[in-house]
Amino acid sequence: MNILHVLSQYEVTGAETYAAALIGRQVRDGHRVLVASDTFSTPVEAEVVPLPIGRRARLRRLLNIVALRRLIRTHDIHVVHAHSRAAAWVSFFATRGGRVPLVSSLHGLQPLHPTARAFSVYGEVMLAVSAGVRENAVQGMGLPAARVRLVPNGVDLERFRPAGAAVAAEARRALGLPPDAPVVALVGRLSGPRGPLARVAVAETFSRIRAAAPGARLLLAGGAAAPPDVAAAVADANAGAGEEVVRWLGHLGDVRPVFAAADVVIAAGRSALEAMASARPVAALGETHYVGVVQEATAAEARASNFGDTGERRAPDPGRVAADVAALLADRGHRERLGAWGRAFVARHYDADQVWRRVEAAYRQARAARSGLRIPVVMYHRVVERAADAGRHGIWVTRERFEAQLAALARRGFTTVTFRDVAAHLDGGRRLPRRPILLTFDDGYADNHALALPLLRQYGMTGVVFLVGDPAIRANVWDAGSGEPAVPLLDDAQVREMAAAGIEFGSHSATHAHLTQLGPERLAAELEGSRQALEARVGGPVLALCYPYGDVNEAVKAAAEAAGYRFGIASDSGPSRFAEDLFEIRRAQIFPRTDAFGFWKKTSTWYLRYRASGRRLAGGG
Repeated sequence: MNILHVLSQYEVTGAETYAAALIGRQVRDGHRVLVASDTFSTPVEAEVVPLPIGRRARLRRLLNIVALRRLIRTHDIHVVHAHSRAAAWVSFFATRGGRVPLVSSLHGLQPLHPTARAFSVYGEVMLAVSAGVRENAVQGMGLPAARVRLVPNGVDLERFRPAGAAVAAEARRALGLPPDAPVVALVGRLSGPRGPLARVAVAETFSRIRAAAPGARLLLAGGAAAPPDVAAAVADANAGAGEEVVRWLGHLGDVRPVFAAADVVIAAGRSALEAMASARPVAALGETHYVGVVQEATAAEARASNFGDTGERRAPDPGRVAADVAALLADRGHRERLGAWGRAFVARHYDADQVWRRVEAAYRQARAARSGLRIPVVMYHRVVERAADAGRHGIWVTRERFEAQLAALARRGFTTVTFRDVAAHLDGGRRLPRRPILLTFDDGYADNHALALPLLRQYGMTGVVFLVGDPAIRANVWDAGSGEPAVPLLDDAQVREMAAAGIEFGSHSATHAHLTQLGPERLAAELEGSRQALEARVGGPVLALCYPYGDVNEAVKAAAEAAGYRFGIASDSGPSRFAEDLFEIRRAQIFPRTDAFGFWKKTSTWYLRYRASGRRLAGGG
């Protein structure tokens, strides 16, 4: 994929650090990356094109739009990723009128002026770094909830690692710190909303810390220049102590030595995560409020507010911050336990590999929405020889009717595709046929092999069959007690033959469970376990998850994405357009009573939208 990142900034910010980490991952994964920004100081393996994106004069904005259009065309860009409102504004108009989508990262709370609610420039998909930012976007700005995805910062756990005693000692020596002094690091940008926090930390908080921990040192890491009031506070603190107890280090290309040297880190946003990944305890002090020491009791608030950067604005109490930091400095054992917990916490929620998969999924969603994909998706279960062979549930069609339906598709010029084909198209590598259609089969009944496969072969068509992952389940045990007869499922030999014939297989969970009724651990096991088991069984990737019973909510969709699926298949829920939500793809079910006219309706690209309107056309099924 060819990706263009657009930023507006004049100093290194969390947005640049976020973008740089993302670009590194994208380049390693084989994507081609371009950056357009006022400045970009972080080294990246991508071409950086200087553009004054942050300048908002009308003529300058128009020139920026023209320049971005030229970059998109010249470099065959597949997706544009903006990292601020100013960047989103010019990117929005640069991408209109074409098929290149815009994805915007929302790194902080956005202004709630009337134009923000009346007109969104954030593109097809928005990535909110925290729940607070997402709530601001959806409830405050009125952005569509389905288009605002919660995708936090990602941290490279190989790059940010706990420092051993030797590394910590060398870091202190290089920074000119006493080897045994208690060291506190305040990490993050010092300008903008963070400026007053830095001044208070130096002028009020640190004096209290030194009273409790004599000999303590404070490192300020971040910012191209210290604001005058911060510089004055640093000078006053050092003059009062008679030695340099506070040091401003400025912007650092590599902040890891600061984490190695520090006993406690005061930070928010991405800096807090990097410190925790380095096994350093963090007191989360951000632009909106003070969360406290990040630990089990405060973890939920820390995650929701991006560690104090997004939430209800509350002035921090310098005394409370100082007391929390002093308590940590006084208890080395607690610091070590908290450091180990923090690294595990980051690994669980912010691992860069997991986050990049979610960003990549957002790119695919944006490409799908922008491409205008219109793919009918129909749902079958069983194909039987005659009605007498079927059960009580109306989830079957006869072989004769199924053949007539395939013949009708052939006459109308449809070409069957699989989710593999759709994925390749969204990745920029394959064009879809003029009239694509997806035929899906739930549960994986043995009659799909005996009766459906020969007809699919006869008409040169394919389909997608959803199997349960538990190999011990060999019949429709989920129907036990409902009066439905036991029906055998596909065995391994049948699955292999169908796979060789081009049939794609997806997951129907491990045990055909009601997914919305499961706790997080059981849900993850149902989804991840079934995908892994089925990939081993079919000898290839399993891209799609079909929710049993059509039972899905936002938590299930998020779990499906985290489990490594690229598509989530619903039944009678989800948007009426195929491309609007790739994790809740709505289908039209084919019933025994679906006649020729009903089948024509259900395989038409307009059918789901028409049905959602509440109107009806006559016709069976």
